[in-house]
Amino acid sequence: MRLVRYELDEEHFYKILEYYQYRVENTTDLGEYVRDGYSDKETIKYNPNTDTFICQGYYINHIYNRLLIDSPWKQIICKLNTTIEEKDVKELPSGQKSYNKIKKVILKKYKEAEYKEILHNHEGNIPSWDEEVIDKQTKLLPIYEKNVIHHFHNCVYYDINGAHRDAVFEMFPKAKELLLKEEKQDINSFVGYLKCAGYEKTMWWVIRRTRAKLDKIIEDAGGIKIYSNTDGVVLAHPEHYLKTSNIIGEFKSEMIGDDIYVFEFKENSKEYTGYTCIQYRNKDNKITMKGTVPVRFRSEMNLAQGHVVRYKKRNTAEHTIYYENVSIIKKEIKEYE
Repeated sequence: MRLVRYELDEEHFYKILEYYQYRVENTTDLGEYVRDGYSDKETIKYNPNTDTFICQGYYINHIYNRLLIDSPWKQIICKLNTTIEEKDVKELPSGQKSYNKIKKVILKKYKEAEYKEILHNHEGNIPSWDEEVIDKQTKLLPIYEKNVIHHFHNCVYYDINGAHRDAVFEMFPKAKELLLKEEKQDINSFVGYLKCAGYEKTMWWVIRRTRAKLDKIIEDAGGIKIYSNTDGVVLAHPEHYLKTSNIIGEFKSEMIGDDIYVFEFKENSKEYTGYTCIQYRNKDNKITMKGTVPVRFRSEMNLAQGHVVRYKKRNTAEHTIYYENVSIIKKEIKEYE
């Protein structure tokens, strides 16, 4: 049985990380913990690239100052959702429940044997460990000068609409109209749970199908790839501006304007911890940062003004982390026309 998942509003999501910062441990992958959690339950394991952390329920009750989690000693998965109201906590269905729900919808149009055959017919190769880790990392090109903020004036951020939903449509076209009515989270959980259901190779087919779409976007648009995640990519100086759409399977723009700031901090490793960061304005015209810089420092940073953070991450014997030598410093901004 997997951990119960919740979506938290932006204010309280970051407030939990800041208030309990001495218990936060950054990680690039929470996958091994989503089923049974981990033994050091007081630690908050946080993946800044996916804005997700695992913690005990009482942290939520404490910061929200009300009983929201009925079993506060149990570990839960918390995901940031910037679209929900303040002081709102939304429980998400478990992977298994979502899988069963979507499978039930598909079986209204397909027989059980057809369902299994289709999933097996869409198997892909399982990547090696190195490939899997590399794919999850933010990639900044090595041509950038470290410790200099790079300002690009001509950028685009393309994001695929419903990438997982589009893949499920391709596998089960007769159920498309029914699947259109299902929640995005259930569709995404269905794909993620394929591994547990015995269709791991099919799950990787979906992921690589999406990455092939991103590669096609990069090929068609040209330019320099600044940042990429599961279903989106940032390009600087594109040779062509692509037509965007809200149609599932096609791609939309994720930013306002065309300014992107890119920064990689790397000084004396004995005194300070390195990180990467990009900054842009999202569709709501809010300054947005992505990368490996800890969330707790982002509100104090502003790459457009040359303000970056410098810190040293320390690990304690109890496997928690804390930060020392923290300061906001000024860095040079290098302009790219």
